[in-house]
Amino acid sequence: PTGIGKTTFGVAAALFLGGKAYIMLPTSILVSQVEKLARRLGGEGILAYHTSLSEKQRKEVKEKIRHGEFSLLITTSMFLSKNFDLLKGQTFSFIFVDDVDSMLKRAKNVDKVLMLLGFREEEIEEAMKASSTSSFQQPSRRVGLLVVSSATAKPKTRRVRLFRRLLGFEVGMPLGGLRNVEDVVVFPRGSLVEEAVRLVKRFGRGGLLFIPSDLGREKIGEYVSALREAGIEAESYEELNEKLIERFERGEVQVLVGISSAKNPLARGLDLPQSVRYAVFAGVPKNRIPLDFDRLTIPQCLAVIVAVKPFLEAARANRYLWELRRNLTADPSKSKRAEALLAEVRSFLAEALSNPEVVERIQKAPNVWLERKAEGFEIVIADAAGYLQASGRTSRLYAGGVSKGASFLLVDNEKAFNDLRRRLSWFLEEIEFKRFEEVNLESLFEAVDRDRRKIGELKKGKISEEEKKLVRSVMVVVESPNKARTIASFFGRPARRRVGSLTVYEVNAENLVVNIVATGGHIFDLTVDRGFHGVEVDEHVIPVFETIKKCNQCGEQFTGSFCPRCKSQDYLDKMAVVEALREIAKEVDEVILATDPDTEGEKIAYDVASILRCFNEKIRRAEFHEVTRRAFTEALRNPRSLNIQLVEGQTVRRVADRWVGFELSQHLWKVFDNVRLSAGRVQTPVLGWVIERAEEAKRRVGLLKLRGEEVEIKLNIPDLEEAKRLYEEAETFTVEVLGERVETVSPPPPFSTDAMIREASRLLGFDATLTMRLAQELFEAGLITYHRTDSVRVSTAGMTVAQRYMAENGLESLFKARKWSEAGAHECIRPTRPLDAEQVRLMLYSGALRGKLTGKHLRLYDLIFRRFMASQAVEAEVRRKTVKIRVGGFEEDRELTAGLVEEGFYRFLKVKLEDLPEGTFKIVGKELKLAPSKVYYTQGTLIQAMKERGIGRPSTYAITVNRLLEHKYLVERKRYLFPTRLGVKVYAYLSSHFGDLVSEEFTRRLEELMDKVERGEADYNESLLNLYHDLKGRIPG
Repeated sequence: PTGIGKTTFGVAAALFLGGKAYIMLPTSILVSQVEKLARRLGGEGILAYHTSLSEKQRKEVKEKIRHGEFSLLITTSMFLSKNFDLLKGQTFSFIFVDDVDSMLKRAKNVDKVLMLLGFREEEIEEAMKASSTSSFQQPSRRVGLLVVSSATAKPKTRRVRLFRRLLGFEVGMPLGGLRNVEDVVVFPRGSLVEEAVRLVKRFGRGGLLFIPSDLGREKIGEYVSALREAGIEAESYEELNEKLIERFERGEVQVLVGISSAKNPLARGLDLPQSVRYAVFAGVPKNRIPLDFDRLTIPQCLAVIVAVKPFLEAARANRYLWELRRNLTADPSKSKRAEALLAEVRSFLAEALSNPEVVERIQKAPNVWLERKAEGFEIVIADAAGYLQASGRTSRLYAGGVSKGASFLLVDNEKAFNDLRRRLSWFLEEIEFKRFEEVNLESLFEAVDRDRRKIGELKKGKISEEEKKLVRSVMVVVESPNKARTIASFFGRPARRRVGSLTVYEVNAENLVVNIVATGGHIFDLTVDRGFHGVEVDEHVIPVFETIKKCNQCGEQFTGSFCPRCKSQDYLDKMAVVEALREIAKEVDEVILATDPDTEGEKIAYDVASILRCFNEKIRRAEFHEVTRRAFTEALRNPRSLNIQLVEGQTVRRVADRWVGFELSQHLWKVFDNVRLSAGRVQTPVLGWVIERAEEAKRRVGLLKLRGEEVEIKLNIPDLEEAKRLYEEAETFTVEVLGERVETVSPPPPFSTDAMIREASRLLGFDATLTMRLAQELFEAGLITYHRTDSVRVSTAGMTVAQRYMAENGLESLFKARKWSEAGAHECIRPTRPLDAEQVRLMLYSGALRGKLTGKHLRLYDLIFRRFMASQAVEAEVRRKTVKIRVGGFEEDRELTAGLVEEGFYRFLKVKLEDLPEGTFKIVGKELKLAPSKVYYTQGTLIQAMKERGIGRPSTYAITVNRLLEHKYLVERKRYLFPTRLGVKVYAYLSSHFGDLVSEEFTRRLEELMDKVERGEADYNESLLNLYHDLKGRIPG
C-alpha cells in the first residue's frame, strides 16, 4: 500500500544484506532520490544512472557498470531493457524492483532479471515450456533474492509465470472493488455540463471529471472550456504529464477531465491518494454497440445476448453464451469453428431483433436501452468496470487502511443507470447508491480530507506508535482450497507462492496483509496403534491423534504406517501441511482460524492452534456463514476465542464413532470373513429403517385409474379384492362437491440441510452426495450460506437480500420479512446476494463470476433461491374444494387446491392445482396396478427421517446414506432404496447380538449426550469414561 515505506525498505535491505545488489525504479527522478537516500543511510560503493548526469558522467557510470565496480546499482527498468549487454554475465545476490509494472512492460525484462539472479538461459526456456510448476525441476544451486513492489501489477506477458516456476511466487493485482467510496446518484435539474460545473465548483480541488466514452473525446474540450469559464482551473487527460500531475497535487489545477473507461489513463493509471478527493461522472459510463449484425464480433455478440437474454429463446441463448465464452479470444478468420459460430449467432440475433414484438418488449424493459437510429438500432450497455475503475481513483489503499472517497454520478438515462446498478451488483454485493439529497456533504468531505491528511503525514514519515500498528500481517486458515481462492479473489488477483506443500494467497484487506491457506480438511485423526482403538483410558480419557495419510496407490485415507486396504507404504502425509503452516505462522503477526462454522470446523481450528502455539502466540478464531467479502471482513474485525466445549463435543462424537464402529466392524469381519464390511452407531439403525420399510411395502394396495369423458381420477384402495371388483364392475363414478372456501396459506420455511436434500431428490433427482457436493461448491463460490445446518433462521442480512431482489424486480408488494426462528449461531441455507439463477448464469458467461459451475449447480441454486424468496414473501390465497368420490359402493373424501386467488409466495414456487367438476361420469377407460402399501425410502426421505428421529447431523446425513450404498447394504433403483441380501444379513446379526448398541434409542441418547457436552452441560471426560465402561460391558472380548 501507499505510504508503507516499500522503497525505503528496498534500500535498507540492499545495504543490510551486503553482496552485490540492484535497485530498479520506474523513473529517473526516483533513481536520483533513492541514490540520495542510500548515501544518507551510509551506503558505500553506490552507483546510479539517471538523466541528470552529464554526458561524460554517463559514460563513466556505464564503464563502471560493465566492470562491476559497485556494491549497489540503481537504475530505471528502461536502463535494464536498453543496456543489458553491460550487465550480462554479472550476478546479484539481491534485486529490488520498485514498481514491477514498468519492468513488465517488456516481456524479455523478466528473463534478464532472472539471468542477473543466476539462472541460465536454457533453464529459463525449459521453465517456460514446462506445462506446470510441478513438472519443472528447479535448479538446486543457490540463486539471488528478488523482491518486487507494485501498485497495480497487471502483467500482460505470459513470461511472468517464470516467477512462479523458478522463484515460487506470483505477482498479484488489487481489485478496483477494494474501495471505501460513498456512491451518490444525482438526477440533474439542468444540463449535464451545468450540473457537473456546479458540483466541481462546490467541492473544489482534487476532482476528477469523467465523460461517458460513447460521447467521444471531442466532448472533453467542451467540459474543460465550461469549467474554465466558471473560474475553475481544469485540464484534459490528453495533457497529462509529470508537470501537470505536480500542479494537480499542489492544487493549482482543481480538476482533471477524462473518459469513464477502464482503458483511460485518468481512470487506470492515476494513483494520487493524497490529492484525489472526489469524482464526478457527467453521465452513466456506457458503451454503444450498433446492431449491424454482419459486423458484430464474438465479444459484441456475447455482450448483446447478456443484455437482452430475457427476450430471447432461452435454450439457444444459453447454448450460444456458453459457446461464445469458450471462443472469446478466437480469431474467426483463423478458426473455422469460431467463424461458423459467429455466423450462427449473428443470424440468431438478427432474426430475434427483427421481430417487432421482441423489440417492443425490450424497449419497455427498465434496464435495457435499445435506441433507434437512422441506420438501425444501437444497444447501450452500462460500463460497470469503467465506473469501478474510475471511481476507485478516489479511494486508495494506504498504510492506515483504505482512504475515504466520494463519487457523484449524474444520470443522463434511467435505463442505463438501472443497468449499471444491476451489473455492479455482479462485482460487489455491498455497493449502493445514495440520493444526493440524503447525503451530509460536510461530514462526507470531512472524512475524505481527514484521510488525505493522514496520507500526507505518512509520506513525511510522521507516524504515531498507534498508527504503526495499523498494518498487520495475518495468516487466515480455511479448510478448502476452493474457499481460499474465492476469498482471495475478493481483493483482486492474489499474489501466490508455495510454502512446502501449500499454496499461499496473499492479498491486502483494509489494513491487513492477509495470507490465506487451506488445510484440505482434517489434519489429524485417532491413531490405530495406542490404547482402546486410539484412546488411552485410565482415570482420564486421552484420545491420541496422529497425522492423516492418503495412499498414493488406492486413495485410502488412514492413520498408521501403512495403508490398511492395499498394505502400501507409498502415501502423502499431512505432516507436510503441519510443517508448511508452521513456516507461515513464523512470518505473521497473527493467525486467524477461519474453518467452517460447525463443530468439525472448531475441531480443525483447535488442531491447527495446537500445532502453531509454539510458533505464534496470537491465535484467534473467525466465524462466517457465507463466503462473501462483507462476511469475511466482518469476521476478521470480530475474532473470538476457540470454543473448547464445541471441540470436546466433536471429540466425544469422533471417539464414540471409533469405539462403536471398530468394535462392531471387527465382529463382522470374523463372522462374515470380509474386512470390507463395517458398522456404525448411526448407519446401522438407519439400515434397519430401510429394511423395516421394505417389509411394510411388501403388502400391496390397488391403484385404480378411472378415465371419464371429461375427467380422470386415481384411487388408492387398501383391499385388493375390492379393487379388482371395482375394476371389473364399475361403469360410472360420481363427484360431489361438499364445500368450497378461500384459505390463506403461509409459505414453507427456507431450507435446512435435510429439507434441501429431500427437495433436491424429489424435484431434481439428485442423490444426497451430489446435492451436498454441489452445495459445498456453491458455498465456496460465495453464492449460498453454509449448507450444513439444522437451522431455518433468517438473519437481517438475509431479509435484506430478499427485499433488494423483490424491489429490483418490481415485486415490492410481495415482500414480507420473516425470521422463522429466534437468534442463534446458525442460519438457514439461502442466497448471499439478490441474484436469481438466470442472473448467476449471465455472470458466469460474462466473466463477472469465475468458477467451474455447471447446469446442476444452477439447478440446485435455483431451488435454494426460490425456496428462500418464498419464505420472505406474503401469504397466498387459494381456493379449496372438498369433494366426495363414489365408485360402486366405494367412497373417498378428498380436499383439492382448485385455484389461486392471490399468488403470494407461489410467485416463486410451483403450486399443484387439481380440480374435479361435479357430476356423474361414464367410465371410458380404466387401469389397475398393484402398488406398495408404504412408499420405499428415497435418499431425501431417509435423511428427513434421520432429522425427525434425532439421528445424525447435517454434516453426516449424506455420508451415512453413501456408506450404506458403498458397502452394498442398500441399492438404489429409480431413486428408491432397497436393502440387499447382505444388508439384511448384517443387520440381523448385529441386532440379534448387539441389539442395544445398534438401537435407535442408544444412538439418540449418544447424540443428546454430545449436544450436552457441546453446551457445557455434561463433563467431557466423565461422558467418555461412562461410554467406555458401557461398551466394555456390552461387547464380549
